[in-house]
Amino acid sequence: MKSENSHSGADIAQDGYSYCVQPDLNHYEASKCVDLAGTDIYFPTQDELTGTEAAFGGNSIRSLKNENYLVLESQAQAFKYWTPYPGQLRLHAYSHLASGAIGELYWNWHSIHNGYETYWRGILSHDLLPNPAYTEICDIGREWKEHGAELAGLKKKNRIALLVDNRSLTALQWFPIDRDLSYNDVVRWMYDSLYELNLECDVVDAHALEEDRYDMIVTPALYCAGEELIHRLDAFVKRGGVLVSSFRSFVADEHSSVYPDVQPHGLTDCFGMTYNQFTEPGRTSIAGEKVRYFMELLKPETAEAKASYAHPYWGQYAGITRNRCGAGAAWYVGCCTEKRLLKDVYRQAAADAGISLPSCEWPVTLRSSETEDGRRLHFILHYSQEERTIPCPFDHGTDILTGKSYDRQAPIHLKDWDVVILEERRK
Repeated sequence: MKSENSHSGADIAQDGYSYCVQPDLNHYEASKCVDLAGTDIYFPTQDELTGTEAAFGGNSIRSLKNENYLVLESQAQAFKYWTPYPGQLRLHAYSHLASGAIGELYWNWHSIHNGYETYWRGILSHDLLPNPAYTEICDIGREWKEHGAELAGLKKKNRIALLVDNRSLTALQWFPIDRDLSYNDVVRWMYDSLYELNLECDVVDAHALEEDRYDMIVTPALYCAGEELIHRLDAFVKRGGVLVSSFRSFVADEHSSVYPDVQPHGLTDCFGMTYNQFTEPGRTSIAGEKVRYFMELLKPETAEAKASYAHPYWGQYAGITRNRCGAGAAWYVGCCTEKRLLKDVYRQAAADAGISLPSCEWPVTLRSSETEDGRRLHFILHYSQEERTIPCPFDHGTDILTGKSYDRQAPIHLKDWDVVILEERRK
């Protein structure tokens, strides 16, 4: 999915470094050896700043131990194409807190004068004098000193889990979905669509799942899934949960051995459909969107075909299905499309799970937390240089940074790259 998730110019990519599941280290297993999880989160800035990397990284590291974490490294100025616009460092710093970070460290204090990272610029430039990045980071420090008691140790209680799995990543390196579509591309396709809808989620290792904590579970390309996990997901749906799975899920066991029966293995009754063929999409479309890279030819049984392929030969098959199973619902997305169609699935699946969608979408990002004494904080993070006004989505809230109060539907004006933190209050 190179056209949608590429980050030009940087030697950092979602297939191996800062932006997704790591190929050479299982974070969940490694985290058992530490008391406090830490992470390096680097991100494109200027017109490419979306906040997705901070959100994904934070949701991943926080979920390792279900605890707050520390951002060990993040960039100040870095490369020439990452020199931040005014306000972007502050916005990103608050984005880390909104995900549950207890602090942020920058690499590095000052730009070094020789060596490999000479032009990975720090807070100070090579002249070691104050500059706009330095001044903005000083402003962040002053605000955190003033409001630290209100922002420290925030807790997250997300209702959605997105499952990731190193075994599936490795298997799909050996048996690629497509030469231009990696496992991590699918993870980010499904995660980014949740993020842009302001549907907050935990990014959970498949072997650490505590399904009773969630109302909705999303499985991007969960190629390797053992029998126990499959049985638990089946029971989760029957009890009233909502499962949303993508193509190349539930194909093989934990040893990457393909199950010798109809797919999706062990969940055909749950999803209410089967398939035994997949293909290159060619000119196929679905619901007005071009199918890209890969498609499974789904045969609904008890499931409703929410969207079928438009193709002279593949038109008899479904590409997206929904099935009622017990008290819950199971959605299956059998092909890769533009995010618009996946977001439509999420809207309906969230309704099945009783999860309300916020009234605004990215570039206005809403992220909610609880303080240690039980107060609700809502971060409104504005990832755009265009000023806009949104209606207050809460009955009553006070911005802890400015002291300004808002009632529901009252206009909240957002400047470029702005931050508002509302503490929900009774009038």
